[in-house]
Amino acid sequence: MSYKGVLLRADDYTYFAWQPRVLVICGDNETPSCLDPVIAGVHLLVHEATFLAADLQKVGPHTGHSDVQRICAYAQKQALPALLLSHFSARYGLGEGMSAIADEAKGEYCGRLFLATDGMVVAVDKNTQVRLVQSDFNKE
Repeated sequence: MSYKGVLLRADDYTYFAWQPRVLVICGDNETPSCLDPVIAGVHLLVHEATFLAADLQKVGPHTGHSDVQRICAYAQKQALPALLLSHFSARYGLGEGMSAIADEAKGEYCGRLFLATDGMVVAVDKNTQVRLVQSDFNKE
């Protein structure tokens, strides 16, 4: 807007009441470093972790998928505050198989970690803290 020949810009007179929340949601991706241009300032990374590292070695690199160790090491290196892993191979099933995924993830990543389940809801609040709202389709 112009007033008396002076350009008035909203950015000069307004500010965010709360810090914007930043999420990156990434599907099949065997090269986490491709996220480097957009990862700064991210509060939550949602990323596939289809395989355990040893299983991906057996299957081979042709899958286009990442493994738990690789994406967790990347998230740790980038100092991401929260990571939600998803898109697990059916070979891990529920229970013990998911325990192996959790163990491998915790061995590489020290931030707030979530393993996606059907119906899970997470929130990034006004203070950029990530929290679990609902763990599955059964309301808590």
